[in-house]
Amino acid sequence: MTDPLDEAEVRQRIAGSPYHRWAGTELVTYQPGVVTIAAEIEEHHHNPQGIVHGGVLAGLLDTACGLALRSLLPADRTHRTVQLSINYLKAARSGRITATGRAVHKGRSMGVAEAEARDDRDRVLARATATFMTLPAAR
Repeated sequence: MTDPLDEAEVRQRIAGSPYHRWAGTELVTYQPGVVTIAAEIEEHHHNPQGIVHGGVLAGLLDTACGLALRSLLPADRTHRTVQLSINYLKAARSGRITATGRAVHKGRSMGVAEAEARDDRDRVLARATATFMTLPAAR
């Protein structure tokens, strides 16, 4: 078994991800079991009603949950989302959205995490719970 990925390795993975570059995802804090990410809202994040698309919030919440679990996994393991449940609570139009994820359970083959997305006025926009399968990382 190997140590979990360190913060620099996670930052490098986010920077190398086309999706995270498109979304504008930034790693804010990375601690064992608790991770905060953020994104500045841009025009391409809006739906036709001019609010942040639910999929953008889902992506932030899924990433925050996944990274919270990732922070506890050995580097030779990886994870895949198998279930994501979201409650959307408020609409956002602009500004910075932060999502904080917390690992709830890390088992041998499954993990669970939860996350909350907030706007720059500290209003809760959405909450999520995610279940992940864990498996050997590709070499």
